[in-house]
Amino acid sequence: MRRKGDAAARRAARLRSAGRDFLYAGRAGSLIDSELRRIVCVNCASLVGSIYLTGFGVVALAKGRIALAIALGLGCAVAIALVVWLRRGAAVSAASNTALAAYSALVLFLLFDGGITGGATYSLFLIPVLALFLKGGRIGLRWIVGLFVGLTALYALQEADWLHTAYTSRELGGVFAPLLLVSLLLGVIESVRAEGEARIAEQAATLAAAKRHLSEKIEEQQRTQMALERSRSRLNYLAYYDELTGLANRHLFFEHLDHTLAVAKRMNQRVGLLYLDLDRFKQVNDTHGHRTGDLLLTEVAARTRNCLRASDLMARLGGDEFVVLLPEITDAGDLAVVTGKIRRALLPPFTLGAVECTIDASIGAASYPGDAGDAVALVAAADRRMYMEKHGAAPAASPGRDEGRAWRG
Repeated sequence: MRRKGDAAARRAARLRSAGRDFLYAGRAGSLIDSELRRIVCVNCASLVGSIYLTGFGVVALAKGRIALAIALGLGCAVAIALVVWLRRGAAVSAASNTALAAYSALVLFLLFDGGITGGATYSLFLIPVLALFLKGGRIGLRWIVGLFVGLTALYALQEADWLHTAYTSRELGGVFAPLLLVSLLLGVIESVRAEGEARIAEQAATLAAAKRHLSEKIEEQQRTQMALERSRSRLNYLAYYDELTGLANRHLFFEHLDHTLAVAKRMNQRVGLLYLDLDRFKQVNDTHGHRTGDLLLTEVAARTRNCLRASDLMARLGGDEFVVLLPEITDAGDLAVVTGKIRRALLPPFTLGAVECTIDASIGAASYPGDAGDAVALVAAADRRMYMEKHGAAPAASPGRDEGRAWRG
């Protein structure tokens, strides 16, 4: 039973989908759209009209009314053609004009011919409905005016005895007055509807504009937020790193040094520190310009970092002064080994654009806890030995003269 119910539900859903597809001419949307409403109206009128016209055409043919049967058959063909035309994507305005013109022509023929039952005058009442619904207020009113002009002409033809069917003045008057009332009522309804649609369209446009404005504000705020995030990231980076070389700056170096010494004190480890000052850097900078000097600092930083372990930290304190922090060293010999690597790395000439130059570095070494017990004293000891080496004096507090010679390669 449940399977049968599901199958019936699926068939009903398919039928509803097929019916919707037929009425909407295969187009997406809802009846809120005025154009889609006109499509549904044309399709419904064409479907119902083709059924009635086919039936009356058969009756007319059976009664020998050949001209009437042909007219009804042509009307049925036009109705079917409209459905196919809309299905193939025809413009709604053109289809509406065709439907209204075809129906008006058929009504005029029925009035002239008299129809099957003699009640052709009642078919006039559909013209105002279709005109106002399909064409709107202004154009629909023109069709209605044309309808009353046609009624006036019909009365004149009646007086001249040119009609196949005789209409009394009472019959024509009985149609004219209700038709006028219906037309006025439909005109008022259409006017109210058009005004409501215009108000809805205006509100929709206002909402769309507000939505666009809000979207623009949101996008602008997002761009501002992203710019602030980039600026914040940039400031955070500059707070800890040297912009030129990408090395740690003085602030990050001393934070890291304090932490490393605290760990070394707790774990009873040794820490080494190298203080580097480039020789002849001022000469290169003054001779070839600051741009070349900046390139030289960047290359020196890159070569020196390649001599270090991942756990070591190199920082730029400012100008051409660098420091290298070496945690967990075994003894002063480790400092000599690293110093030798750095000197050998700086020996090859530096190619800086169109400039080629050579440079060396004065390097002072100190270790914890042998040379100092805190960060400031350790840096001062390494700085003092670097200064003594730069000016040709043997570092009195160095690990030893032999080791000092090893530092110089």
